[in-house]
Amino acid sequence: MENTKHLNGYIEEKDDTFYPTCRFCGKQTLPDAPYLSQDEANEAATIRCDCFEAREYQEKLRKEKERADNIIKLRQRLDDFSEYSASRGVELTGELHDLLLNVGIAIIDGQILKANINVGRIKVSISSNSKSVLTICFTYSDGAKLEV
Repeated sequence: MENTKHLNGYIEEKDDTFYPTCRFCGKQTLPDAPYLSQDEANEAATIRCDCFEAREYQEKLRKEKERADNIIKLRQRLDDFSEYSASRGVELTGELHDLLLNVGIAIIDGQILKANINVGRIKVSISSNSKSVLTICFTYSDGAKLEV
């Protein structure tokens, strides 16, 4: 807060209080935290508002965060499995790693339901269950087939 003193002794205070206002319905609330800008205050109000448009916006934000979290988890699991498969003599790096990552992202986005990819002695199955949880199944086969 800045103060300006006038010649008559009156001190004028500059007020940097931003009042949160829902960007959809215009419902205004009292500030419950110090905000750096009016846009930041409006975002906070919109996230807490219960109007229909704000709830749709909140759901969109939740889905975007869930998607980003799932992509991070997918990347970590593929990196972990790349180390495991390297110890089995199958390299899942470079373009093959990127292919599995892109297939996983397509499943997260709902573009495809399931994918099965055979790489050497490893079969990778990526799918999404009814709870929208990504499932990655790696099957390693070290068997042999004999014909007599």
